[in-house]
Amino acid sequence: MKKPASPTRPRNAASPRWSGRRWSSSAPWTNGSRPTCGSNSSSSNLWAVIPIEHPVTIPLSSPRNAAITAPPPKRQVEQSKPLPRQEPPWHVILLDDNEHTFRYVVEMLEDIFGHSIETGFKMAEEVHENGRVIVATVHKELAELRQQQIHEYKPRQPYGDCKGQMRSVIEPSE
Repeated sequence: MKKPASPTRPRNAASPRWSGRRWSSSAPWTNGSRPTCGSNSSSSNLWAVIPIEHPVTIPLSSPRNAAITAPPPKRQVEQSKPLPRQEPPWHVILLDDNEHTFRYVVEMLEDIFGHSIETGFKMAEEVHENGRVIVATVHKELAELRQQQIHEYKPRQPYGDCKGQMRSVIEPSE
């Protein structure tokens, strides 16, 4: 038994019919040519090809609840005000004295700055030869904190020939 035609859409020879799987052979483009917008065809209900701006993705994880999603359009970022100028980094400089041993310096650099024993020993040699060594380059607040930690450092075990704390200064790197 055939289903009656829809009362809102009359059937005629110019309108394509859906047979459930494909368009019927009476569709206007069955001769191999597809209509486009603005064609001079006598039929008024031709389909138009519309380009898709964004790729469409269909998640395959849940076919019943699948949703069609498109990525959001890209926004142009407007920079309303310039970024604040960053302060230059500061050097923490360890100064030489004849009161502290290499062992004390290496232990202090390991505890405060996290340097390895090898790096600490190289810095201890440099401060002994040159009188100063840059032990860190950081922002000003951290440089001040590290300088305070050097001045207040107490070794894990007391060294008999080390008196007081080492001296250090901070200077801008530029």
